[in-house]
Amino acid sequence: MTALYATRAATALKNVVLFLAAPFVALAYVIVFPFVGLALLAWMGARAAAKVTAVRTVAVGIAAPFIALACVVAGPFVGLGMLAWIGGKALTKTAEAPAYPAYEAPALALAA
Repeated sequence: MTALYATRAATALKNVVLFLAAPFVALAYVIVFPFVGLALLAWMGARAAAKVTAVRTVAVGIAAPFIALACVVAGPFVGLGMLAWIGGKALTKTAEAPAYPAYEAPALALAA
């Protein structure tokens, strides 16, 4: 019986919390909705403008410095990651046979 009362109490508590939180959820929707609408409008405008070659060229020209900056900032970290990866592989490498046997020149049969 106590489990049934505990379940009913938990359900009632959940309903009260949802009742009290509902106005704040609605307020969040009302505040965010105009920004979602503007983002959708910008997305649709960008898709329409991307069909024009001149606009695409200008957009790439504007975006290029930012892409280059991202590469310059990320480059050293990528390099350090590659160096750490190769170093880790070298540290954990065990003595194993080479993948390909050493090349041996075929013996030439010289006629005497």
